[in-house]
This record gives sequence, structure tokens and C-alpha cells, in this order.
Amino acid sequence: MSCYVRHLQDILEVAGLENNKENRKRLDMVIRQILNLDGLNCPDVWKEVKERRKTQEFRQAVILALSEI
Repeated sequence: MSCYVRHLQDILEVAGLENNKENRKRLDMVIRQILNLDGLNCPDVWKEVKERRKTQEFRQAVILALSEI
């Protein structure tokens, strides 16, 4: 499990998803796909996500992708 997902629980809530292991994995997968960060370790992904998580564009993209899975 990625170390940064705990900082994004609000996105799960907005997406209407329960905070459980499966949904946290989905969130990580979606973020890595959106940002094209497959293969990076958790701290490197977190560096990219940290500031982007504050933008409405990023949040909407993640929520939309979660709803399509």
C-alpha cells in the first residue's frame, strides 16, 4: 500500500467510496495512471501528488477515474 494514500481520504469520501484496503489500492492505481508514475516508489509519487491534490482539476480527474473502475 502506498504511504501517501492516507492523505487523500477526502477524495475517497467525495467519490462515495468506503475507506478500505481495496479502495485505497484503487486510489493509488488511478493516481499512478493519471500522472504516469507507474514503477515509482511511494515517496516519489507523494512528491508529485502533494501539491496537485490541492487542485480541483486533479481531484476531479481522480474522482472520475475512480467512478469508471
